[in-house]
Amino acid sequence: MFLLNGNKYKLVLLDTNIIQKIVSDPSYASKLQERFFITQPLSIFCLSFDNVIELRNKRQTDNARIDIYDYFVSYFSKVPCLLFFPYRCLFQEELSVAIQNATLQINENIANAFIPDSNKLEYNLKKWLEYAFSTNSCQLVTIIQEELKEMPNVAISWMKQRSQQQLSSSRFRELLKTQEESIVLSFLSRCGINTEGIDFKRFPAARTMLYSQSQRVHFTKKHLVSNDVMDVFISAYAPYVDVVITEKYQADVYMKAKKVIPELSMLGIFTLSDI
Repeated sequence: MFLLNGNKYKLVLLDTNIIQKIVSDPSYASKLQERFFITQPLSIFCLSFDNVIELRNKRQTDNARIDIYDYFVSYFSKVPCLLFFPYRCLFQEELSVAIQNATLQINENIANAFIPDSNKLEYNLKKWLEYAFSTNSCQLVTIIQEELKEMPNVAISWMKQRSQQQLSSSRFRELLKTQEESIVLSFLSRCGINTEGIDFKRFPAARTMLYSQSQRVHFTKKHLVSNDVMDVFISAYAPYVDVVITEKYQADVYMKAKKVIPELSMLGIFTLSDI
């Protein structure tokens, strides 16, 4: 649950496919709003800043003169939403709370919250995005633009991993028991996170992200593309929300991950067709 302006909200994480569906199908957007904004507790949609910048980079659809980015901003300006920053910000926050032996709370270090009809820059999605994109000092935009450029190469590297190492389900479970700690800590080190003396289980975001990656690399035959990388990145926030709405494959990944990552045990999981 998340407290905003005195109201408690259920956090609902939307992945790439769901956001694309919202901006391309107004009827689906209406159904989604009815599902999550009529009942108590109220919900707040959680988005990745990566998705926002990707939409802005694709200002026109291929088959229609529709500015999907403008529609996106218009839609999400009318509902409460939370914009998550790059996953490295989350890893850094997990490190900070682990050092303090505290519990992670969603804060301005990892996300920005927006509410409808606010005139304040920090709460108005449209104004905040305009400011972020109009100033060269917004380091987040620069970081994400670099991430987006690298995503095709990341997808290619994951495909190479698949060709180099075939894993059975039993072998994967064995590796998870014996090598997950070293894999997670090594990954965090490459992200610039100094984990010396800290239990790797204090990093559920990294654990979830790596679990999602391994499932896409080793247990699907689909050709991996940038959207697969994006959804793996977004999965890092799953331990800190109440509900995820995602495509069927990632929903199955979350169901499996629930069994090994305690912070996912209470996660509500929906697919596009459930709405």
